[in-house]
Amino acid sequence: MKKMIILSLLILSAAILNVAFAKRPVGSVTEDGASPITTLVINASVTVVLVNYDNALLEMAGHGTFTDLVTLSRRGDTLVIGSPKKRDLKEDGTIYVPAGELRDIRINSAASVTSLQALQVPRLNVVVNGACHFSISNIGELNVTGSDTYAVDHDTSVRPVPSGLYGRRTKEKQF
Repeated sequence: MKKMIILSLLILSAAILNVAFAKRPVGSVTEDGASPITTLVINASVTVVLVNYDNALLEMAGHGTFTDLVTLSRRGDTLVIGSPKKRDLKEDGTIYVPAGELRDIRINSAASVTSLQALQVPRLNVVVNGACHFSISNIGELNVTGSDTYAVDHDTSVRPVPSGLYGRRTKEKQF
């Protein structure tokens, strides 16, 4: 009987500890404000997808090692994506960043940055300081510059957007 009680307590404590360790957050995000993200700094070799939905959240999806190796820190309106290890993590996971208020992007690594759909940012400045790949679609001005040590080779295509595509409200007919 005594052995059965001790065994039951051990199983119960193991189950409680297992549940407590299983509920760790995905990635490490530190915030000191709830302001929108206006500056994005990428210091890790990761895949970043810019999302333009109104209620988009900062999310990180990937393998367990990806979420352990990537750090997200937020200071005011600046989001810094980094990693303590210098590994190529582009194939291991994706970081989704809300881009509705984004104004500046600084890429300091071999990251891959794309936009999920066309962003609606009036002026977006991208500074390249690493051998990266980016494909950003923006309805607005896109300024791409390189640092002193990196030259930027980019292709820009301007496509006309129908005037009624964004911002036009339609009235419904009532019968």
